Amino acid sequence: MKHKHTVYLSIFIFAFFSILFQTYIPVIWPDEVLFFSPAYELGINGIMRTMVMEGLIPGMDTHTLWMPPAYIILLSGVFQIFPAELLTARLFSSFISIGSLLLVYKICLQFNFSFKRTLGVLILLATDFLFLKFSHTARMESLCLFFALSAFYFLLRRDARPSVSTLDIFFSGICLSLSFLSHPFGI
Repeated sequence: MKHKHTVYLSIFIFAFFSILFQTYIPVIWPDEVLFFSPAYELGINGIMRTMVMEGLIPGMDTHTLWMPPAYIILLSGVFQIFPAELLTARLFSSFISIGSLLLVYKICLQFNFSFKRTLGVLILLATDFLFLKFSHTARMESLCLFFALSAFYFLLRRDARPSVSTLDIFFSGICLSLSFLSHPFGI
């Protein structure tokens, strides 16, 4: 029962720092606009393009295909439900990062980590400055990490079996592919 409290504590700490930082840390990056704009255009107008680059890079105002599309496509779906603004995009990344914390917790359970070790791993991740930084930006690193951790989770899942099942290997491959389709770091 103690183990469940570790994940809640890490999510609480992450949420605490999120509220503390609000949208001031990090400051708005120019890259965020370059990823926000195609997601907005795809969600609102049905075309993955960015008017931000109009006249600067030929063709970017008609089609934007310069980054892996998974984050942009998912964010455009979020814009179908919630207001299409930077705060929404940043909250989307934050919720994905909470999912990553849950996956790390599940991976710790697969390795039979003790309560203290699991707590240490989760608090270390939840308070890591780089993790907090990309979790609060409208960028795709949080989605890339989530899918990469999902791939590891499926490979580590045993459920009283001596080896990894073919289905787990299949899901791991799908998640690893989605990680690469989120950001080149997925390689």
